[in-house]
Amino acid sequence: MSDKPADRHAAEKLIYGFHPVLARLRQDPAGIFEIYLDLTRRDARARDLVHQAKDNGVKLAQVEADRLTRLVGKTAKHQGVVARVKPVALTHSLDEVLENIQARRSWSSSTASPTRTISARSCARPMPSACTP
Repeated sequence: MSDKPADRHAAEKLIYGFHPVLARLRQDPAGIFEIYLDLTRRDARARDLVHQAKDNGVKLAQVEADRLTRLVGKTAKHQGVVARVKPVALTHSLDEVLENIQARRSWSSSTASPTRTISARSCARPMPSACTP
């Protein structure tokens, strides 16, 4: 892969909001290039993010909120945090996922503990508790 800006940007993605960024930081810190944090954020969530980034060796830059807005757009709710990350590749095709579900159903039907299968047709919206097997 070349080091041209177009190639580099194609190999990265932006995620934003505390939950998505912290989740990626906990699961795949090596997949984060850099985290941008609103420099006015000094609350517990921001402090936790700073500590997690430092503990995992992830570069963190404190920037002005308008820079975050320019990165993700005016309508995005970034909550004061944006991260540049490696895109997560899907490792399974739809056929593989469906085969895996079928295999699990076969396995669960052969165990002593019965499982319940809920079809989409038997569910009344909007209350999932109204679903019948």
